[in-house]
Amino acid sequence: MSTKKSLLITIDFPPQIGGAGYYISQVALHLPQKDLVILAPKMENSEIFDREQRYKIYRKNLISKLCFIWPKWLPLLYKSLKIVKKERIKTIQVGQVLPVGIVALFIKKLFRIPYIVYTNAMDVTMPAARHGRKKRILKSVLKEAYKVITISEFTKGELIKLGVKKENIVIVRPCTDILEKIKNQKSKIKNVKEEIVKKYNLKNKRILLTVGRLVKRKGHDMVIRALPKAIEKVPNLVYVITSTGPCLEELRKLTQELNLEDKVVFTGTTSQETLIVLYEISDVFIMTSRELSSRDVEGFGIVYLEANALEKPVIAGRSGGVEDAVQDGVNGLLVDPENTREIAETIVRLMTNQELANKLGVQGKERVLREFNWKKEIKKIERVLS
Repeated sequence: MSTKKSLLITIDFPPQIGGAGYYISQVALHLPQKDLVILAPKMENSEIFDREQRYKIYRKNLISKLCFIWPKWLPLLYKSLKIVKKERIKTIQVGQVLPVGIVALFIKKLFRIPYIVYTNAMDVTMPAARHGRKKRILKSVLKEAYKVITISEFTKGELIKLGVKKENIVIVRPCTDILEKIKNQKSKIKNVKEEIVKKYNLKNKRILLTVGRLVKRKGHDMVIRALPKAIEKVPNLVYVITSTGPCLEELRKLTQELNLEDKVVFTGTTSQETLIVLYEISDVFIMTSRELSSRDVEGFGIVYLEANALEKPVIAGRSGGVEDAVQDGVNGLLVDPENTREIAETIVRLMTNQELANKLGVQGKERVLREFNWKKEIKKIERVLS
């Protein structure tokens, strides 16, 4: 399908860690490369990442750190305008509603170049929870967009509350390419498997795994609090937490307070091969995401699909857009993310009922292969850009 030349502007992009940036990078990877130009932040190791991509990418310092420059996104506007002129851009793709959407709105007013907006959840729900200027700007950016692309029925509902017309919203769900990565890295994965089991002392253990940035919303603390009850029934249970983030020290401290140092493993950021091995050797995947009072909320949860793709059953917190990723009793089990007793009981249930765990894992993989396909989802964006 033929698409117009477009500029995708994003302040969240690999090699930076995060689900929103990963989603945008996957969209970029699957769109027609000759019609795509990307503007993203300059960061450590970005040159290494960029060399492996087929699309054209500009890396710049986009947000000012100087106190006398306001608004802080002025460099983003200036650099976007230069690229629009140089590349003869016909459409702009907005990676984040704020502040990128403000820049796109300015460009639309100046040059009549239309823009589409990608939204996840917290980029809409958090500003919408406030009153005043930020909420007004958010609504203006969304109202002026040609189309708004979002990731779940939950986020679609939030956009409608903000006045976006139903017909202007397109749901493009995150998909996973983890099986493709396994195929391409088989020998590497095989080589590190034994090393990882030894490094983290995981031999003969029942492994509970969470992959997700260490932020309060993800619910790592509630799983840790649920562990003592679960361990009573599953003594060889070990909880492996992969990734890093601002809550790391708080979670370490909680682990010590509950005398769980030998039951909780913090791996930090890992290589792709290590991550895949951890998925493979785990018994159950868990991420009990919850909605915070600030309206920081999970929009979907790509990690649930990654675990399912490797036939792992998942436990998820019933909040936000998680139910688009996890169907209770189909590919996993949903729990109240604030109820440690329910979390513990659900962990025990899947760890001790192998028939149920296998069933959810198999059904999960079938669902991923059947419903979450980038070739199918990307066509929706191509139609918008054509």
